[in-house]
Amino acid sequence: MKSTYFILAGIVVVVIIVVALWQGGYFGGESGEEPPTQLPSSIEPPFIEPPILIPPPITPTPVAPAPKGEYYEVKKGDTLWKIAKKHYGDGTKYTLIQEANPDLIKDPKVVKPGWKIFLPALEETSTPATLPPKEPPAKIQYHTVVAGDNLEKIAFLYYKDASKSRIIFEANRDKLATPETTLKVGWKLRIPPLPEVKPPLPKEW
Repeated sequence: MKSTYFILAGIVVVVIIVVALWQGGYFGGESGEEPPTQLPSSIEPPFIEPPILIPPPITPTPVAPAPKGEYYEVKKGDTLWKIAKKHYGDGTKYTLIQEANPDLIKDPKVVKPGWKIFLPALEETSTPATLPPKEPPAKIQYHTVVAGDNLEKIAFLYYKDASKSRIIFEANRDKLATPETTLKVGWKLRIPPLPEVKPPLPKEW
């Protein structure tokens, strides 16, 4: 009976050893290889915080300053000339009003009662630190009288207009008593430049 017990015990020990060797890869499998290691499903990958995007600075759009002035409602009998004379003290400044109301005033002589027109403020002018150089005064020419000269001939020679002989006479009153004074050969007469002719101011409508 005891011998049977020892035999069974030996068989169990052998089976355990065989199973252990089989699980260790000594039978049939590639020795030395370890089964692939897998991460437990409970482990999560580390959290990577996304980069913060900073928007570019917004440059404000410059706003043009509102023009200075006031609105005026045209009354019966008004004209641009009268309105300019009343508000600016100068009727010739009606062009400022017309330029400030191009969509309304097409003809400066036509304004209708009830219109609301914009009267721009006069720009303030300041004296510049350095004034531009003045133009040099026009040079006075001199003419030496020769035989046969008279004021009309000299005026035509320099001005292309004989009727302007009076200008030469006025510039030489020290020698000429009258425009008919006989010219002496050798006299040096001053020939001043022609005066600038300014355009006439527009008349009030």
